[in-house]
Amino acid sequence: MLKVNPLVLEEKYKSREISLRVEAPLAIRVDGVGFHRLPRRYEKPRDLKIHSSLLVAAYQVVVRYGFFGAYIVSDEANFIVLSNPPYSGRVEKLLSIVPSIVSSRMSLILGHQVLFDAKIIKLESLDEISEYVLYRARVGFGNFIGSLASMMGLWREYRPVLRKQLVELREKGVDISRISVWKKLGSSIVWDKYSKRAVNRATGEEIIVSRRRARVYPGPWRLIEAVNSISGLI
Repeated sequence: MLKVNPLVLEEKYKSREISLRVEAPLAIRVDGVGFHRLPRRYEKPRDLKIHSSLLVAAYQVVVRYGFFGAYIVSDEANFIVLSNPPYSGRVEKLLSIVPSIVSSRMSLILGHQVLFDAKIIKLESLDEISEYVLYRARVGFGNFIGSLASMMGLWREYRPVLRKQLVELREKGVDISRISVWKKLGSSIVWDKYSKRAVNRATGEEIIVSRRRARVYPGPWRLIEAVNSISGLI
């Protein structure tokens, strides 16, 4: 061991590390790994405790890094980053730390291990951000309808287009409008501004200050509205 020179080897292998960087705007999507093997006690096709714990974990990430917002549906959380990605945009950091936070937080809440992987999606404009969120909402909704139909024994050999699926489910007595929004379309985390009274320490005068807080909303719509409220393109 004394013959090993760590300084020389550090320089040698440091130069071989693969490090990529990405610039905002972008989305970081974390996906559950092996969620179909979760304990049977959870309701199918979607369970409120699973969704709530993923919301808590995603909320922690949004607040920790100041991300613009997040869209959570099924077993995925999509974090929207409009500027200044953490870790200087180092891909290996974003793809390891963000899903690690979600995995550890959810595991603590649920009392058993859950795992997530992650991918980065480069976005170019505000319109594309809204489009991306709608895309994930459409995928999440389609998967929910498909899972619901599968549980009812429908479409074992083929699956019709979504519009026809909805018609056939209605004919079977399933009223999609009565199903909770979070089950069908997930939830959004968005920063809201609010005002509060405070005291100016220098003058002792009462003033109104502006603050912001992250809040949870049903479905993708509030996040899309927040994106559309920003003027101009990135």
